[in-house]
Amino acid sequence: MFRGFELRQFGINYRGSSLTLDEVFGDKNERVDSYRSGDDGTVRAGDRAPDAPGLTRLSSDNPDTQAVAIFELLNTFQHTALIFPGSSGDKFSTDMLECLREYPSNAVKTLVLLPESSTSFSAKSAAVLVDTKGYAYTHYGVSWDRPMVVIVRPDGYIGALVTSGKKEICQYFSGIFS
Repeated sequence: MFRGFELRQFGINYRGSSLTLDEVFGDKNERVDSYRSGDDGTVRAGDRAPDAPGLTRLSSDNPDTQAVAIFELLNTFQHTALIFPGSSGDKFSTDMLECLREYPSNAVKTLVLLPESSTSFSAKSAAVLVDTKGYAYTHYGVSWDRPMVVIVRPDGYIGALVTSGKKEICQYFSGIFS
């Protein structure tokens, strides 16, 4: 008996939906197969958010601190904005944190995910995690030299992939909160 990729139901997606914003793979004319996301190795807005284990809190002075996974940090009543500054430093993260502060904290949770080699971060208004195993950057398709914000909806699907900035985050949330 053969069961194809689509029967696992992990490929169901909302790519191209009016409730997504994708600056990385944003071709609105692309034909979307609603049952085969992830089969091509990319993560796009409208796909299920992948897990990424091995995240540790930057501010933790306790050597016994357990590593956490992204799925442990998501919840079903908030959007979660994952800020990946990459090698851009603190400026991108600070700008994105400022933008995201405009939304109620009970509606949008913000996490900054630093590359595995990071040891410091100046902004203290969000949870700051280090991707010690490199899984988050790999599984979300984030390159070290291109910062990105990934907004995960409360249902566990990616609502937005934003690389340029504040205007696009406001555009995404205006369709959600209006």
